Amino acid sequence: MPVRYFDRYDENKNYDNYDHIIIGSGIAALSLAGCLAHFGQTSLILEKHHKPGGFTHSFKRKKAYQWDVGVHYIGGLAEDNPMNKIFKFLSNGELEWEYMGEVYDVIQIGEDTYEFVSGKKEHIAKIKAYFPEDTEAIDKYFALIDDSTKSNTSFFVEKVLPSWLSKLIGGRMKKKFLSYANKTTYEVISSLTSNKRLITVLCGQCGDYGLPPKQSSFAVHALIVNHFINGGYYPVGGAERIAHYISKKNQAKGCQVLVNAGVDEIVIKQDKVEGVRIGDKLIRCKSVISTAGIHNTMNKLLPTSLHAKFNYSPLDVEASSAHLCLYLGLNKSDEELKLPKYNLWYYEHDDIDEVFEEINYSNAGQKFTYLSFPSSKDRSWQENHPEQATIQALSLGKFEWFEKYQDQTVMKREQNYKAMKDAFEKNMLNKLYELFPQIKGNIAVSEVSSPLSTQSYANYAHGEIYGLAHNPARFNLPYLRFRTPIKGFLLAGQDIMTCGVGGALMSGILCSIPILRFKSRKLFKAIAKA
Repeated sequence: MPVRYFDRYDENKNYDNYDHIIIGSGIAALSLAGCLAHFGQTSLILEKHHKPGGFTHSFKRKKAYQWDVGVHYIGGLAEDNPMNKIFKFLSNGELEWEYMGEVYDVIQIGEDTYEFVSGKKEHIAKIKAYFPEDTEAIDKYFALIDDSTKSNTSFFVEKVLPSWLSKLIGGRMKKKFLSYANKTTYEVISSLTSNKRLITVLCGQCGDYGLPPKQSSFAVHALIVNHFINGGYYPVGGAERIAHYISKKNQAKGCQVLVNAGVDEIVIKQDKVEGVRIGDKLIRCKSVISTAGIHNTMNKLLPTSLHAKFNYSPLDVEASSAHLCLYLGLNKSDEELKLPKYNLWYYEHDDIDEVFEEINYSNAGQKFTYLSFPSSKDRSWQENHPEQATIQALSLGKFEWFEKYQDQTVMKREQNYKAMKDAFEKNMLNKLYELFPQIKGNIAVSEVSSPLSTQSYANYAHGEIYGLAHNPARFNLPYLRFRTPIKGFLLAGQDIMTCGVGGALMSGILCSIPILRFKSRKLFKAIAKA
């Protein structure tokens, strides 16, 4: 991709000629800018990092190996699915997706494996084949998944309503969803079955929302299960193509993405937004939208005197989980190494909550491992990277393990920090050699990221990857809304909706509604025609 659709921030340039300023350059910001640009409204997207895209960006080592930092697969992209239409609309149809095949996730518990297959009927039948004595519980479980999923739309659309209308009808719109959101995943599933192995298998994708069954909200569990039930997809060319093609279309319509553009303050006067400040420079605009996460926005970008107006408290909900990741570059092709397209979720035993409690940096790989094979999923990889392959091996990584090193210079932290990463790498490699022994002796590049890496590059205070924790308390917070008490200031991103590309994408779409108002109908018609 020789053409870049972003620029570096230049303090000597005037950026006052944009309608909107969007803080952060992830999929929420890009989708919002695309919706507004369809109607001739321009956005200036400001990114603190040196690369745009948020968790959709990629990085390289030795100029040959490339990994994605956040996107491992996306669901809901069958040809007739609304999300597929949205991506076509935002990227002018240039963004392509690779279907992962019939099997998209494999849950492994000890030595036993369980395949998650594409198609609702096929998926349910497969689970029943594994657990023939629990078919009634399985039917009830998937009925609850359906019922919870059907309540999503009204719950999230309610977040768009002005406060006066929310007071009138908001309670009714949220009631059904909250009846599921206010229960933990374990609470719901354990009421259907006492089979610990079945519960573990059904919750095997919990890393997609960051919390084990006894802590996570059943509503987000149901959303993720439904999101992937018709299969997984991967962006052709890697995750960075998402931001590339959307930014390409946005730029053609007058929008701009600036990197190295960390916002210091959202400037508010008399409960009305004036713009943002970067260093000593004030950039003015009609509206500001923050996709930087609720804690970053409230504690770093807005004066704390506004907390009461938002009904915000930093102690309301904890941050989501952090992770450790081993990035591997191999000197043979996926085909030669027989690496799969599916993701592998490995758990040491039947109690996921207990597994997560037992993890430390030196045993993480043996307790819980998530394996993704990005080069195997990407049909364009071998064209550009012959005889090479990539793997990502993740596990839980707690911020407090590394907290005392956070103020040290990136890439120059003291030896103890490096020793902790080395211990994780050794342990994770041992697990990988157990699961895929054919990779031994074929590793050309090996690198570990910690929660401090996420903190540095994604600007999350505790290295979290999913913003706010997706527990029951999260879905009752009154300030997780698109509209705010400040005129001209809005919120978007995964904190306002839910985690992942899908949740952040839809937050950008819905955030455009209060800005476009009655034009929103034309927007949805344009998306439907894409």
